[in-house]
Amino acid sequence: MRKIILFALVLLLPGSAAAQTMGLYFEWEQPVMHYRPLDEGIVFDMYLFLRGSQCYVTAVEYRLTTPDDPDHVLFTVVGVQYPDNMSLIMGHPFSGHQIAFWPPLTGSDEYCHVCTIRAVMLPPPVGVLCETYDFPLVIGPDPTSGHIRASSYPNNDLFNIVGLTSILNPKKVPTQDNSWSAIKRMTIE
Repeated sequence: MRKIILFALVLLLPGSAAAQTMGLYFEWEQPVMHYRPLDEGIVFDMYLFLRGSQCYVTAVEYRLTTPDDPDHVLFTVVGVQYPDNMSLIMGHPFSGHQIAFWPPLTGSDEYCHVCTIRAVMLPPPVGVLCETYDFPLVIGPDPTSGHIRASSYPNNDLFNIVGLTSILNPKKVPTQDNSWSAIKRMTIE
């Protein structure tokens, strides 16, 4: 009996433990969650992707927060572009954003594009000294509902989403040891 229970846990836990996540990514082809803008005042795109959803998604709700800049003096959204199947939007990324889709987003473990957010890093105001390294962009709960969640087709059942944190102007960019060793070897030789 113990073997059957252990076998069932091994089969069922990986699927049930996989969380649906939503985060901002800075490249479409090979999404990464850190970005260094070329200069202040230059507009760049961020792609909001939903990952790990095993269903057809009909709506999402979330809020984009900037803990280091709650008044949006250094970072601001200049526009949002939606996929063709967007049917209704309410709110703004900073104040709580709800987006409905029809036909629904196709659920898969791959990246499901929710929207593209156009943003810009602004220079600090005159007389203000601040460091903008490791500037976090956090996908947080919608203030109206208190959740980061989505609904699924056909019954619009709600499910929770884990919000991710992206980083602007990272001090250190993660590298793989094997690729970094190869770069060091090229510079030594």
